[in-house]
Amino acid sequence: MKLELQRILSDRQYRAALHVEDTLTRAGFRAYMVGGSVRDLLLGVRPADVDFTTDATPDEVIPLFRHVVPVGKEFGTVLITFEKIPIEITTFRLETEYLDGRRPSSVHFGKSLKEDVLRRDFTINGMAIQAGTGEVFDYTGGLKDLESRIIRTIGDPLERFREDGLRTVRACRFGARLGFELDDSVVEAIRESRENAGRVAIERFFDEWRKTIPAKFRGRFFSLMEKTGLFSVFFPEMPHLHGKEAAVFLENLFNSVRIKGMGEYAAYLFAAEQYFSGDTSSIDFAKKNMHRLRFPARDMKVALSLLQSPFRKEYPEGKVELRRILSALPASEIARQLRFVAGWHCYSDPGGSLCAQKEKLFREVYAVLRKRDPIYVKDLAINGNDLLAMGIKGVEVGDRLRVLLAYVHQDPANNTREFLLSQAKPSK
Repeated sequence: MKLELQRILSDRQYRAALHVEDTLTRAGFRAYMVGGSVRDLLLGVRPADVDFTTDATPDEVIPLFRHVVPVGKEFGTVLITFEKIPIEITTFRLETEYLDGRRPSSVHFGKSLKEDVLRRDFTINGMAIQAGTGEVFDYTGGLKDLESRIIRTIGDPLERFREDGLRTVRACRFGARLGFELDDSVVEAIRESRENAGRVAIERFFDEWRKTIPAKFRGRFFSLMEKTGLFSVFFPEMPHLHGKEAAVFLENLFNSVRIKGMGEYAAYLFAAEQYFSGDTSSIDFAKKNMHRLRFPARDMKVALSLLQSPFRKEYPEGKVELRRILSALPASEIARQLRFVAGWHCYSDPGGSLCAQKEKLFREVYAVLRKRDPIYVKDLAINGNDLLAMGIKGVEVGDRLRVLLAYVHQDPANNTREFLLSQAKPSK
């Protein structure tokens, strides 16, 4: 089989790939595009990265290129840059023994493409292409599995997962990204390898989970995690989300809502835990688990803000109350909170009163914003300097401004310098 790479790769990616292949072959070596980039190309998708494998060792590769970084030289990998396109070049490797369930005990360089492919994880990631001719090399049945939309391991799945526990999570991640099913042998082997999966550093799990955000079928990640028994391994403190019913709920939820970043991702997950547990008030559980999962502080802040959104707890009675609620939120957070509460309620209560209520709220908030109603202290027609000039000092300045803001929330027409100064005058 041959593939027309120029039709799928960007112009710069294509030139960079040809440059790498031509440079290595002219020096007497073999070179092939390999791995996930080949899988994406065969699916007609432009890959984010282009990787090569070769029989040249790192010491033989480095002198051939101008811009080289030996990012993993001890493992056979160097990074070259051509026209600002980064390309990893890795020497053919042989399979070696894994002693810690995560990394090979040593690295041995091989001399053939087939040797290199047979040590990889999944058949869909085990194909190679020659950039110049577009010829595809498939020693493991990857083409057939791509067509069948199945994820299988190269070789014995139980052995593959015992070698590297992270592969169990990667199988679920690829299922979510591609919308593929796991082969029955893969599901069974993952179930038998859960102890090894539990040795995976939580940071590595988090990174795989994060990579499902842009996936079209991101919700499948959770249903596959449940199907394989991995959900209880990585979310042991969320028993209310274990089981088929919760897995179906999560899959459909995450496939239907818009998500920007891990903060929003976590907010939906912990909202689902609250939904199934019946405890919608406490967020201590979410805090504890996000710490355990090594969430960055910024993502934790976003998730907790969404879980505590005032729009989840109350429906503003009239525009005065709506302005008051909005004033407690940073302007940058309003759209995100509205998107979250609308997404959550319209999924958990489709066609119900909560969904209709939140959609109405959406319209009312944007009506206030379009009218540019004064919401924050900074929107007032006077500021702290005006109060200082009137002899008001210290913390009383802030207190007085908040009182004036309440007048303006009552009626935006009150936001005039004359009116606010008259109300701000210290009492005698």
